[in-house]
Amino acid sequence: MSLAESMYCGVSGLSGNAHRLGVISDNVANSNTIGYKAVRADFATLMASDTLPLYQQPGGVVPVNAPDVARQGQIQSTTSATDLAVAGSGFFIVRPSFERTDLAYTRAGNFDIDADGYMRSATGAYLQGFAADARGAAAGTAAADLRAIRVPQTGLAAAQTTRATVRLNLPADAGTAHATVPLTTSLTAYDNIGGAHQIRLEWTSANAASGQWTARVLEEVPMAAGAAAPPAPLQLGVFAIGFAPDGAVRPLAVPATFVLTPVTGAAPPPPGSTAPVPNTVELDFGGLTSLAAPFEVASITQDGAAAGQLSGLTVDPDGALEAQYTNGTKRSLYRIPLATFPNPNGLAPGQNSIYRETVASGAGYPYLAGTAGAGSIVSRALESSTVDIAEELTQMIVTQNAYGANAKVIGTVDELYKDILRLGA
Repeated sequence: MSLAESMYCGVSGLSGNAHRLGVISDNVANSNTIGYKAVRADFATLMASDTLPLYQQPGGVVPVNAPDVARQGQIQSTTSATDLAVAGSGFFIVRPSFERTDLAYTRAGNFDIDADGYMRSATGAYLQGFAADARGAAAGTAAADLRAIRVPQTGLAAAQTTRATVRLNLPADAGTAHATVPLTTSLTAYDNIGGAHQIRLEWTSANAASGQWTARVLEEVPMAAGAAAPPAPLQLGVFAIGFAPDGAVRPLAVPATFVLTPVTGAAPPPPGSTAPVPNTVELDFGGLTSLAAPFEVASITQDGAAAGQLSGLTVDPDGALEAQYTNGTKRSLYRIPLATFPNPNGLAPGQNSIYRETVASGAGYPYLAGTAGAGSIVSRALESSTVDIAEELTQMIVTQNAYGANAKVIGTVDELYKDILRLGA
């Protein structure tokens, strides 16, 4: 090896260790960056010639970045429901802006709701998800089905009552008092615009010991202003109910249903109108019994609700995003998928804590969280940087010493050149 080659090796050592120091500096600077993955700077040898395996002609060193994108960062709890972390493999899928159609990927889940209702990262990227139906099932599975997640900021349209479930015991005594003095229960049902209807159920029997009862469904009518007495209730249905010898209710001959009409006495609206429309409510009497015990109501429930305002969001580990409303109801909005890659360390890092797909990473595919190797989603949490400050400072000392040693090589070669020049003097 000539002195010039020795000089070049020292220069490459200086350059390589300077690069390594830059990587360490970048890691230290991002030690508190959400979702950041530490990078390690390795070195590869350069050979001036490899034709003679027994005679090495060193050519110096070249730095090689070794990312560890797949490494799991520590998950830290937060107080925001839109802060999300990935436990396991996978990346959140985002679009940097509305104008761009390309997808990017990130582990930084510090999302928030903007003024238009979109879930966006702290750097402005739009979180992508699959629209969900009423049961929470995703409306698609491919990248083409992804949509920017938007949470409706308006009140929830009222949920009309379609089913009411009655669980109670009717006394199986031999008296006839229930023929003239009915047993009564009540419930509140809702029409399609959220209007509340007070429903009264009256239970009568000429002879309770026979196991034959009659259920009358009545709707209380509000008293008009200035009226001397409340109007008579509207009868919505009458149903004959029979019980077997063991006290279990027999199947009804016809379904027990009644109709709620939002505007009493109004004609049905024309097709396509947004005016209130009647809706049918099914009564579930399957839980009735007639036993030798007092009249006792176990439960009366219905599936409707008045109009409510958005009160919060929840994200399940499988990525199901639900809106919660002040009326106690929930609505499935989206399923948040996670993109997985054959080689996540091959992803290209970009600005704002995002990664982009490359040939080295392989093609990514959006999977529902918890399926096909994708991790789970943790709400009210963020993934910390994987940088270990103690390790980085240790590597900084090692790099500093290596840099000084390479500078010493250059200085030594410089002295040798001076010696050669003195020989010729």
